[in-house]
Amino acid sequence: MTLVRNGREVSHQDGGRLEFSTAEFGAYRVELHIPGAAGRPPIPWVVSNPIYVGAPAPPAPPAVPSAGTFTSRYTDGPATGWTVEKSPRSEGVLNVTPTLGGTRLSFRFALGGTDAESPFAALVMNADPPLTGFDRISFTATANHPMRMSVQLREPGGGEGQRWHRSVYVDETARSFTVLFADMTPIGHTRDAHPTLDRADAVLFVIDTVNARPGSNGQIWIDDVKYGR
Repeated sequence: MTLVRNGREVSHQDGGRLEFSTAEFGAYRVELHIPGAAGRPPIPWVVSNPIYVGAPAPPAPPAVPSAGTFTSRYTDGPATGWTVEKSPRSEGVLNVTPTLGGTRLSFRFALGGTDAESPFAALVMNADPPLTGFDRISFTATANHPMRMSVQLREPGGGEGQRWHRSVYVDETARSFTVLFADMTPIGHTRDAHPTLDRADAVLFVIDTVNARPGSNGQIWIDDVKYGR
């Protein structure tokens, strides 16, 4: 059993019971590992939902109201307007792969470097058409093993720009996701509590050490990406 805080291991115990005391705020999760698991590092057998310490757990999100209008950003064909960004010692590769009904985006990643280097890999979509007039992004996603992916909006300006995010859980089962822009929260210090949509220049699908360890690797498939309102 391993206890992870904000993507970093803080306690480990062999056997069926782990006790840990802390007053340090964070998003914790428990991972259960079994001998001989596949992958490098080995893929956990069970990954818990977040356990929030030091602040009340966020309320369950309300049901997302249906959108009446959509603008497609990817359904089939080449990955026009899509790129990969990564930290210096991480890797990320974007491919278009065939499916029974067309194609989808494939993103392979490996996080390299130390915690201090904040390794990350991101699949990046430019924000054209502008997000003004939309209130959400929807997509389908699946992964080769359970993980959390951060969906982010970025405004340009000053180094890496200002960003807001919301994470989603992906695994081997294909699921549809809808992220409301109003539900995104700031990453670090931002000028505004919520993104200003007419200034956003990119949507990012990010794997970083908030939700994964250095050395982690995997593959995510994304399809049917669209803005809605």
